[in-house]
Amino acid sequence: MTKKVEIALLNSLNKSLKVSGILVGMNRKELDENGNYASEILTKETGVPVHSILNAPSVFEMLHNSEFLGRVWINDETYSKFQNYYNQYGVRTLDFKKNPHKLQVAV
Repeated sequence: MTKKVEIALLNSLNKSLKVSGILVGMNRKELDENGNYASEILTKETGVPVHSILNAPSVFEMLHNSEFLGRVWINDETYSKFQNYYNQYGVRTLDFKKNPHKLQVAV
């Protein structure tokens, strides 16, 4: 079920309720074939804002070569694979060193 279908379903269950926003735990920040974020498309089409607690680029940047819970979770090899993936599917600009992503927390 897509988010648009879920919103319509929730709105139809009770006419006095209206979906006022969506909270995503981890936003992968992937783009469609036209270079648009899925969350932006959903907001434009439904009027429902999408907020994320974390986004994948921030998490990868934060964990890259950093010890957490006694181990390094994102080493150089894993980080390079992530960058390659995002160069194909991900965020509009991805130069972590020149344009580091800040941790995004929904308010």
